[in-house]
Amino acid sequence: MHLFDSDGKIRKYDTPEQILEEFFQLRLEFYCKRKEALLKNIKLDLKKLENKVRFIRCVVDNEIIVNNRKRADLFLELRHKNFDPFPKKKKKAEPTAVGAIEEEENVESPETAVGVDPSDYEYLLSMSIGTLTLEKIQELNAEKQKLVDDVVELMNTSPKSLWLKDLDAFEKELDVLDQMDLAEEVQREKRIKEGKKGGSKAAPKKQPKKAAPIKLESSTE
Repeated sequence: MHLFDSDGKIRKYDTPEQILEEFFQLRLEFYCKRKEALLKNIKLDLKKLENKVRFIRCVVDNEIIVNNRKRADLFLELRHKNFDPFPKKKKKAEPTAVGAIEEEENVESPETAVGVDPSDYEYLLSMSIGTLTLEKIQELNAEKQKLVDDVVELMNTSPKSLWLKDLDAFEKELDVLDQMDLAEEVQREKRIKEGKKGGSKAAPKKQPKKAAPIKLESSTE
């Protein structure tokens, strides 16, 4: 059989095992990249939680006043207190059609004017006042500890172990699908048998209709 190899070139394979050997190393490389990406995402979530805990504690201790203030001033204070910004990902600009009229540029916001992106600290300021409590700090600390445990576990897990874990999960799902297919097959055979059984019953014989008596007309002499 001829297939594309890991370099995108046509190659002849004599057995399925040769295909597995060809792509094993490539698959393993992507699991290494996957582990790095997972660690990066978890660490970002961990840093965001740490910032939230510190922000709530500053509000509770009146080190940061959020009421009756301009957003631009509040953003500057957060930056000066070294809170990490987490700007939202901006959508890529769509290509402008030929002949289309360009829209006017957005008016610069006060936050942008002072050098702060409005979305930098939205993850902090979007929290409602009711969540800026000591109880919320305890809740976030519990989430933070779970993420710390996840980081430690992931760092101690090899890419091969991640692959094997996915294969185990795949086999479990495959077993579930096999059981569903088997149950459907049993039901299908049952319906077929019931249909044959119902069709094998002899139909009741129709009784022949009795001939109507022939009336003889009396001849008049």
